[in-house]
Amino acid sequence: MRNKNIPLPKNFDPQKPLTLGDLVAGEGKGVLSLGELFTKVMGPYFIFRFFLLPLPLIVFGSAFYMNAICNLFLVPLAAVGQEIGVWKGVEMWLGVVWKLPRSHR
Repeated sequence: MRNKNIPLPKNFDPQKPLTLGDLVAGEGKGVLSLGELFTKVMGPYFIFRFFLLPLPLIVFGSAFYMNAICNLFLVPLAAVGQEIGVWKGVEMWLGVVWKLPRSHR
């Protein structure tokens, strides 16, 4: 908007953070649409971070590339799960599914 010299809407506070919840609720009208968020902000980030960054690993085989992509998706989830205290439950579930001995749970 700054490059196009378009003024901000009158009820929009530029000092207040514009969250995804605000966009879904319609508070960001005239500033950023959900389509613009996904195509201009989050889309390029996800494409670079999760698909182009591990691309050199394809030299070693497609399994290396796919494992890198899986790790890039799963590691943040595991970290968040550990932070909020649900990781112990996931470990117990994996122990049941994989039939791990009790010493490894």
